[in-house]
Amino acid sequence: TNPSELRKELQQLEAEKEQLQQKIASLQSKTQNKEGFDALLEVTSSLRKEQEEEARIAEKIREQRVQLEQAEQQYMLSTQRLAELKSSIKDSDAGAETMLKVLRDEVNRNRENLERYRREVDEKKDRLHTLEATLSEPPVSQVMIRDLESQVAGLRDEIQTLEDRLEEDANQTDDKLTVFKQQANLVGKKKEIALKELKDAEHERSELSQRLSDREREYEERRGHKFLRKDEFKQYAAELREKTAKYKEMKADLNEIRQEVATLTRTEQILQQRDERLAKTVAELEAKRGVAGYQTTERSLEEISAHKAQVDKSKEVQLDELSRIVTEITNQLKDKKNQLAPQIKNLREVRAQFQELEAKYNEKKGAYNSVQLAVDSDLSRLRHEVETLQAECDDAE
Repeated sequence: TNPSELRKELQQLEAEKEQLQQKIASLQSKTQNKEGFDALLEVTSSLRKEQEEEARIAEKIREQRVQLEQAEQQYMLSTQRLAELKSSIKDSDAGAETMLKVLRDEVNRNRENLERYRREVDEKKDRLHTLEATLSEPPVSQVMIRDLESQVAGLRDEIQTLEDRLEEDANQTDDKLTVFKQQANLVGKKKEIALKELKDAEHERSELSQRLSDREREYEERRGHKFLRKDEFKQYAAELREKTAKYKEMKADLNEIRQEVATLTRTEQILQQRDERLAKTVAELEAKRGVAGYQTTERSLEEISAHKAQVDKSKEVQLDELSRIVTEITNQLKDKKNQLAPQIKNLREVRAQFQELEAKYNEKKGAYNSVQLAVDSDLSRLRHEVETLQAECDDAE
């Protein structure tokens, strides 16, 4: 569709609008003193209010269901992590290796999730730029506007889903990596850089918000009405502020996760270096035992014994450290379990409230259906009368 066709369509719609306004004014003058017409207007107004209330209640129920599913999913994930940690702690010989492997797997998953979220955010930005370019074009038809509104609603739902998934991943990682948070000061410089990037992103978001406001004003000047109603725009602004606050919290959690990932990577490098040194020492000892004579062998055995004593001492220190870590993890698991107890209790209360709301909703819906049937009957009768009056007006003209 080219701009010239859109302008013609717009002019045609404006002409039809004027004709409809004239017909409405004529019909109002004819039905102004008609008995029962004011009651009909009052009934239709009440019907619209009830429909809006029903939509609001349905949206509230949907939000509560989503919150319920998220809480249940978080509880299941916490239970699964608790079982995994208990299983890894039972094996005293391979407990450290198992724990390190679990942490490595968790770090890899977080890296993959982070990359995937970045790609998805880039895609959403591209789609946002496309929508802005569309808004900058000449006035479009009502059908295209509805399509764009549908796309914006889909983007909002996808952003909410990403935020929920990011929050879940952040909570999972925070439970397992709390032991290493004391080393976060080593990457303070990276945190400052991340904060600077966050400020730049916020500045960019402010500019985009300003550009969106400009587009809305242009839309109002061209179409003669706002893109959103006043109450809808206020609600949207409140939701945007809430999501902005949540985004800042998630950004802070993400920075902490990055710091902990860097600490784990450094720990892994240190352990690999120790393993290489020990392997080299063992290889040298084996070579000495296979080539030298008795004295050389005896001297090698003494060196091996001394080295073994040092290694045993080092292992003892490491085992003490691992025992301390296991104790801390056990205590943290107990704390998390105690913290989840009131949430589970609240979840049960929310379920009870949801059942009560659902019962009230069903009751109101039944009453609404009854009223709607009566109103539909009256509307049908009034439409017939209006059509009769319209026919009389046409004949008179």
